[in-house]
Amino acid sequence: MRSKNCVQSHRYAIIYVAEYKREVSRKYNLRQKDIAQYLTKLTTYNGGGIKAQSPHFPLSDFDLDETGFTVKRDVRSPLPPGAFVQTMPQSGYRGAFTRDSRSRLPIRKQTTIGAAEMLGASEVRDAVQLMAADSFNYEFERQYNLSAEQLLEHK
Repeated sequence: MRSKNCVQSHRYAIIYVAEYKREVSRKYNLRQKDIAQYLTKLTTYNGGGIKAQSPHFPLSDFDLDETGFTVKRDVRSPLPPGAFVQTMPQSGYRGAFTRDSRSRLPIRKQTTIGAAEMLGASEVRDAVQLMAADSFNYEFERQYNLSAEQLLEHK
């Protein structure tokens, strides 16, 4: 059986995951469901947390064309030097690539930041910490009022 603290920390971890997904989708050109698969809720007896682990996202995930890509909303970035956009003939995959040498092959897929870097961005982190502080103040006041009511009932 889980303790009350563990259940509550799990509940807060779920709230924080939702807030992280919301903030990442506001700042970056990703949908919430695209970032959700890389977030893991960690809960223990004393508290909860969130872990993000992912490879770097390919540039093709971010509105890619021959002129550039859009990782952050409303910020267009040029392709890296020497990169080109190509559609693979067999798979139909369209991505940005660079050549490893002067020869035609091999080529390497170009990537950008991953989920962990997105969660660590100051704008995302600050927004989630503000929400966490508001949640803490609300919960603290609620618990204080509940305890005060219980004390008054026993008198």
